[in-house]
Amino acid sequence: MKKPQVENSPMSTEAVDTNDASAQSDKLEPNHGATHESSHEPSHEVSSKTISEASKATTPRVRTQATPKTNKLVWLVLFLLLLISLGALAVSAWLYQQITQQKSEFMAELSEQQSQFQQELSAPQAKIAELSQQLQAISKTSIQVDNLQKNQQGLTQKVSALAQRSPTHWIAAEAQYLSSLAGRKLLLEQDPATAAQLLIAADQRIAAINDPALIPLRKAFAKDIAMVQSITPVDVASSALSIEQVIEMLNQLPLNREITKSNAEDTNQELSSSWSDWRANLAKSWHTITKDFVTISHRTNNITPLLSSDQRWYLTENIKNKLLQAQLALYRNDQVNFSASLKTASLWVSQYYDVNNEQVAHIINTLNKLSALVIKPVAIPQLESTQPLQQLTSYGQLPMAQDEAPLVNEAVQ
Repeated sequence: MKKPQVENSPMSTEAVDTNDASAQSDKLEPNHGATHESSHEPSHEVSSKTISEASKATTPRVRTQATPKTNKLVWLVLFLLLLISLGALAVSAWLYQQITQQKSEFMAELSEQQSQFQQELSAPQAKIAELSQQLQAISKTSIQVDNLQKNQQGLTQKVSALAQRSPTHWIAAEAQYLSSLAGRKLLLEQDPATAAQLLIAADQRIAAINDPALIPLRKAFAKDIAMVQSITPVDVASSALSIEQVIEMLNQLPLNREITKSNAEDTNQELSSSWSDWRANLAKSWHTITKDFVTISHRTNNITPLLSSDQRWYLTENIKNKLLQAQLALYRNDQVNFSASLKTASLWVSQYYDVNNEQVAHIINTLNKLSALVIKPVAIPQLESTQPLQQLTSYGQLPMAQDEAPLVNEAVQ
């Protein structure tokens, strides 16, 4: 910055005068001392007054000159502070850029190291997963081996138990199988006749053992056989087949068509060759000519309209539907619907079909017999031979009754 030039002003002249006055005062001080030494007191007082007046006159001028210098110093300080602030900002920006760049480089290096570490770690992880799968396979195989060993032990025990069994056990097992078949025949098929035959066969197997200790079991078989033989079930299969046969015969049955008879029968309308019969021939000729114009018929009974082909088809299908309902009720042991369906079918057959026909009469008779059939479910009894037979096949002996225990104890003693 250019320094301001000092102009030739009164303030500058006064400043010079002030300096000259101060110089003169400095020059007067030795004289003042000399005069003091020579003890000239009046002159000392005059000089002091002169100096004080001169200083008073120069003080405003010095203050007026110090104000521009202070302003310049303030502006210089502010300028320096601004330069320092700008430099600090520039340094801060440079440091921030360096830190950001170093951070990005560090993050890139860290990411690269992390990816490299993951790549290096993936191989051990894959190996660990493979080893884990192998370990699971080994554990499954071990469990299977344990199960096979248990099964083998169970089979070994069963084989040893079968080897220790006597022929009595085999016969008892066969009797138990026959008894279970009899129970199934009663429960599922409701066939007491076959069930009784199976129980008789099982009793014969027990009798072949020839062991007096099995007499209670044979008594139980005798009771079961008598109870099963006393059951009189409905022959469901035979009744269902009879209904099926009636359904098949419906399409062949003749309808109930009434034959009307005329009171006047046609006489011989042939003309004779004799001239003496000219009157009769004339009457016959007249009758032949007029019979095609007007026909009068006399009926002795009521007229029943005939059914068309469509009506006959609907009639047959309705009767078949009733018979099928009767079959379903038979299988369900539904006495009410069974009897009602058969009675309705029998009524329709007797109304719309020729009752004089043998097939129609046979079908009506069959339907009436079936409708009178009493359907009741078979009461499935509990076989008394089941529990002792199970005891015999499991433990090789029958459970001892309370009344037989004292006799056995006496025999042992």
